[in-house]
Amino acid sequence: DLNKNIRNKIIEKCSDGSFTSFGNYQVQKVENLDGYKFHFNENQWLLIRPSGTEPILRLYAEAENREIVNNIIEEALGILKNL
Repeated sequence: DLNKNIRNKIIEKCSDGSFTSFGNYQVQKVENLDGYKFHFNENQWLLIRPSGTEPILRLYAEAENREIVNNIIEEALGILKNL
């Protein structure tokens, strides 16, 4: 479970454009339809989505293979945990 202040800080940084990269993954485009979806290229993205029922954020990623997906998630967690 996330502390409410940390969760709010992450959401605020998502919405104000603070995240321009996650490690080596440069943000090319951001959508905020169902959370905050950070596109790195046409095949790679990260979605940070607050739960509507629990004090948590969910991270989803898609890429060409599992290794890249895991790397995107690890990079994001490293940044988010240090806010």
